[in-house]
Amino acid sequence: MGLMLTFHFHLRGYGLWGGMIAGEFTQVLLLSCITCTLNWQKLADEAEQRVHGSKNHLHGALPRIVTKKEDRLALT
Repeated sequence: MGLMLTFHFHLRGYGLWGGMIAGEFTQVLLLSCITCTLNWQKLADEAEQRVHGSKNHLHGALPRIVTKKEDRLALT
């Protein structure tokens, strides 16, 4: 849009800035519509389920931190 306003309508810098402002306005409008129509409770529940629901996928993936001498002996 900025290129069309700049070169086709011969608005030069004003056309370029006007096109950029129109693009930003369109972006804000679309993202606001998306944000307002999302079911935030459902997304939060799904995220909580992913975090707390299944811990088995992390079993053995993280290194154990051993602090006591007795625990170090139990690992050997």
